Amino acid sequence: MYIKLDAKGNKILSQVTKEDLQFDGSFTVPEEVDMIDAYCFNSLQELTRVEISNNVKEIGICAFLNCRNLTMVTTKLQASLTRIHERAFFNCSSLNTIYLSDNLERIGMYAFSGCKALTTIRLPSCLKEFGSPMLSECPILDRVFVRTPEKIKEEKETYKENKNIDKEIIK
Repeated sequence: MYIKLDAKGNKILSQVTKEDLQFDGSFTVPEEVDMIDAYCFNSLQELTRVEISNNVKEIGICAFLNCRNLTMVTTKLQASLTRIHERAFFNCSSLNTIYLSDNLERIGMYAFSGCKALTTIRLPSCLKEFGSPMLSECPILDRVFVRTPEKIKEEKETYKENKNIDKEIIK
């Protein structure tokens, strides 16, 4: 595991290898980390689960690209995560469950595209924008929980391949 400092003093998780994982393939991002860098977990086939710590504010471009055995990503509801960049979980074909922070404001284009096992995603109440298509190539996605959808920039293309999605509103 490699953590670096940026010019503003943020601690950035830059690289994780199979030696950094728990015996079951899980990984918990250390509490001192502020950001997950682009390509940090790129093609790490041994990765099965990730818990994003409370202090992580951003997940970089292609951070989990091609992590084909990743099945679950969790954040605490009150975590600091505000942005998931483009293609962050692109082609994580085993990813089936995503629980996102209530503070998340932006999700980049293709962030969850190619997540072929994804069945349910909960979008938080303060989400202001998401890239289109955010959920392409998610053929069995059937539940998208959306809180206060009037705040979300609606884009038809995001759901175009998923005609059977049951968009539910959580109050």
